[in-house]
Amino acid sequence: MNRDTDAVDERTTSDLVSDDVSTEPDTPAPTEDEASAPAAASPASAATASSPSISALSAADLDDGTPESDADPESDASDSDEADEPGTVVAPVPAAVAPDGRPHRRRKTDPPLPAQDHEPARRGRRAGWIVTTVLLLLLLTGSVLLNWHLWTTTDEWQARADALTDVNYDLGERLSREEQTTMQLGSEIDLLTQQLATSNQRVIDLGASKASAEDASEYASQQIDQLTTSLTNASAVANALHRCVDGQQQLVTYLENPDNYEPEELADYAQSVRQLCAAAESSNEQLREALSE
Repeated sequence: MNRDTDAVDERTTSDLVSDDVSTEPDTPAPTEDEASAPAAASPASAATASSPSISALSAADLDDGTPESDADPESDASDSDEADEPGTVVAPVPAAVAPDGRPHRRRKTDPPLPAQDHEPARRGRRAGWIVTTVLLLLLLTGSVLLNWHLWTTTDEWQARADALTDVNYDLGERLSREEQTTMQLGSEIDLLTQQLATSNQRVIDLGASKASAEDASEYASQQIDQLTTSLTNASAVANALHRCVDGQQQLVTYLENPDNYEPEELADYAQSVRQLCAAAESSNEQLREALSE
């Protein structure tokens, strides 16, 4: 690149010198002494006078904002060969950055930039949009399926919770009824206990009467037999009622933890308790009738 600049400077200097020589006015011929004195100084003065113009012209023509390091080193040989040819002017190559570091502005005289092919970038953007759209569709489909699954599961759990609530209400009602029955049976047991105590007292009184009245021994014996039978029946009725109460209490215990037993087993046990209590109540009624006679 320096060789090209030197060649252009030399051609420019020779052209300017030839122009200066051709444009000088005709002067009278100097004398021999005057010609010898200025002759020695004329080359230096001519060179000095023409140097600023040459430097300014070469700087204006060649300073296009391109640093020497940005030039293509492979084209130096071809550029120097073209510069050696007479009448050839080397076109400056625009650079992206000026020597002072500022971005280079394009000039009207700069050669046009090569056309760029935007088709690969356009294809890349189109492919990116397609991939993004497919991913969004997959995400949307997954979210819809997840929402449907959660909705179905929620409905199932709600139905199961409603069923369990109904079962709990039913068990609570049954438990309340059984507790009321147990309280009633307890009252009846207390009454039978009082009746049994009264019967025992009568047996004691009759025994004393038998000792004091031999003539009434037969009657007393019959009364004693009846009372003994009544006591036996009362004891049996009391035992039956006790078993009924125990069965009711056990049934209440089972109903408090229904998950530990099968529903069929609970139903069978409740049926057996009801039968036992019915038999005890029937015996109790018969005992009452016998004692009231």
